[in-house]
Amino acid sequence: MKIQNYPLTGLQRLQRSYIGALAVVGLSFGLRFWGLGRFNRLVFDETHFVRFAQGYLQGEPVFDVHPPLGKYLIAVGLWLAQRLPTAAPHEDLGIASAPIAYRWMTALLGTLIPLLVMGIAHELGQRLPSPARSRFALLAGLFVAIDGLFVVESRYALINIHLIFFGLLGHWLWLRAARLNGKVKGRYRILAGIALGACVAVKWNGAAFALGLVLVRGWGEIRSGKWLIYLGIVPIGVYGLLWIPHLLISHDNLWDLHRQIWQFHQRMGQGEAVHAYCSSWYTWPLLLRPVAYDYQQVGQQVYDVHGLGNPPLWWLSTAAVLAVALGLLAETGQRAVGGFTKTRQKVGSRSLSIPKTPSQPGRSSVPRYLIVNYAVNWLPWLLIQRCTFLYHYMPAAVFAFLTFAWLLSRWLHQRSAETRTISLALITVVLLAALFWLPIYLGLPLSPDALRSRWWLKTWI
Repeated sequence: MKIQNYPLTGLQRLQRSYIGALAVVGLSFGLRFWGLGRFNRLVFDETHFVRFAQGYLQGEPVFDVHPPLGKYLIAVGLWLAQRLPTAAPHEDLGIASAPIAYRWMTALLGTLIPLLVMGIAHELGQRLPSPARSRFALLAGLFVAIDGLFVVESRYALINIHLIFFGLLGHWLWLRAARLNGKVKGRYRILAGIALGACVAVKWNGAAFALGLVLVRGWGEIRSGKWLIYLGIVPIGVYGLLWIPHLLISHDNLWDLHRQIWQFHQRMGQGEAVHAYCSSWYTWPLLLRPVAYDYQQVGQQVYDVHGLGNPPLWWLSTAAVLAVALGLLAETGQRAVGGFTKTRQKVGSRSLSIPKTPSQPGRSSVPRYLIVNYAVNWLPWLLIQRCTFLYHYMPAAVFAFLTFAWLLSRWLHQRSAETRTISLALITVVLLAALFWLPIYLGLPLSPDALRSRWWLKTWI
């Protein structure tokens, strides 16, 4: 008897998409919350941020070189956890707090980032066939969920994850607004501005998320002045409001604080001692110098936590960005040549006019969005003279992962069996790499030889 294969209905595809999204978020949750309190000591920059957060709770804020929102969130996590009956003393802080108390808020936001990435991909993929759009979203979310640097940064009381969460939330709200009308559209854009203001209130470099949206919208909307409210006035207002709790506790002057922060960053690039894990901006896409977060040897077992991204994922994503950027440049060149040819044909017979920006996104809208946002989150670092680290590349890495996922979703939709096979092979390599390097993301025990086998480059040690 011949068995017929019936195509999936829209409802079945939707159900599969929801199941896939839940699986990605579940995986993200497991990688970020499993064994979150295993190391009962402050790890890496937790020595700064946890103490800053505790200072807010004690009414004695400490000067920091970043805006306060990231520390507020850690403080909220501490405040809530300390009221649980299971709170236990911490060996470093001397307070009733287990490590999970100051780490769970960052882990929660880190868990939700793949969900935001899937939402952004879903909005970007509106012109793709439904199966390709679902693959785009699931792959993009999966890549962020399993990447080593995102896992490590999410498992400790650090603030880079906070910045990325609010920046991506602002982007998702903005892209969602593009498909809405009337007052609802305006509300979504206001919410996007609020999220982007919160992003800058974590770290100043969060402003790149807003800049990327400004540049992607093009001259037509910038000239209209609409962007100024949503991407200028609202974020700046939110940024200022988020300083109020700090100012009420510290009685500092907002202007003086910003002057001190600016001067501190200027001094850092002048005669400072070089940190062992400093890395230049141009090395980040190639993953040449990761950051060691914690190291301990007990007998013949080594516990090492390294902020090493998933190597195949980073290298393939960098190649994808390069390929898409070159394709975008080639398409732009072809349009310019075509426009010049048409202009020559019309000169003398008709008056010249500047073509208007189309109201609906064209074929190149997704590549343009990805490459512009990648560039504005990465290239400004070439102007920074002080010591920088691999984690400064994380906002740009999100858009690199999205670019790679976008290409894969299109390849998997091709009729060519060879193209689909290669795409599946690349995804398999990324997944296997995540398993191979998982012990140094979670700080699992390894023998010294097993640890050395994971150092493929001398610069990784």
